[in-house]
Amino acid sequence: MLFLRWAKTTPVPSLAVGQTVVVEGKVLAEATVKVPGTDHDAVYHETVTEEWKKGIRQGRAMWTPMAGDEELTPFWLEDAGGRVWVKPGEQAVRVKGGRDERGEGKRQGTRYVTRYIAPGDVVRVRGVVAQPKPGKKGRVRPGLEIVGTDAEPMIILFRKRG
Repeated sequence: MLFLRWAKTTPVPSLAVGQTVVVEGKVLAEATVKVPGTDHDAVYHETVTEEWKKGIRQGRAMWTPMAGDEELTPFWLEDAGGRVWVKPGEQAVRVKGGRDERGEGKRQGTRYVTRYIAPGDVVRVRGVVAQPKPGKKGRVRPGLEIVGTDAEPMIILFRKRG
């Protein structure tokens, strides 16, 4: 699955437990996170806060990273045939692409640089199809879910804005 962009996709109704699949669809969110420094809601963001400061030994001033944050929440992925729960979990997840935004920053201040995936965006997800496990209250989410494993990390590829 080297080229996820061109990989053959599997429609949601054809998913089978244990199968490694690529599904493309629209992101539907049950819960979102706020992208720091913006008013955007997202299911994923990676944000770096930068500070304008002088270089070593009073060298040329430049934007220098001072803090970073990354968050990813579970979401529904909907294609023409149905929807499937995408559950990143504790396993390795790689996110490629996303909407880019750079906050305005004046010299002598701070700014942010972020990439994010918002509800309504179209993504491709590569992962393993699994049967949902009971949650904290003993309830089981209906349908199937896509997860990552130690052997096969989940990959999420941003395709286009929704």
